Amino acid sequence: MSETKVVTCIECPRGCRLSVSVDGGAATVTGHACPKGEAYGAQEAISPMRTLTTTVVAEGAATRRLPVRTDGELPLGRLLEAMAAIDPVVVRPPLRRGDVIVRDLLGLGVDLVATDDLVPATPSATAPLAASGIAGAAGTTGTAGTAGAEGGRP
Repeated sequence: MSETKVVTCIECPRGCRLSVSVDGGAATVTGHACPKGEAYGAQEAISPMRTLTTTVVAEGAATRRLPVRTDGELPLGRLLEAMAAIDPVVVRPPLRRGDVIVRDLLGLGVDLVATDDLVPATPSATAPLAASGIAGAAGTTGTAGTAGAEGGRP
């Protein structure tokens, strides 16, 4: 018996509306404007995959959490299992963007990698700024219009 699913292709900005018929594990895709859409529709109907993005706890760092993502796709049905495996992970600096946080997540051949640098916490580094009265410095309530004008991240 054939089952038909309608999905929106995400392979390019065009966003084709795909109609995918699945019969006996084989998919027939219509509505695609390119071969990427055909492959995406078939994959989405038979075995959907997702890249997982989340955060992990960071200790001794300038931030409390480190953003991470998988370096490949996981089966959609295993995302909750992957999150449960990631939940107890705690990282410590220094880490660089791209560093592997968990190797071979769930035995699927996909690594969990850092998507930002993790630097050690330096509480004394903000003390001179706070004492100087610079707007935006820790412990100040300055109203200077130039706070953050350097263009860097807060």
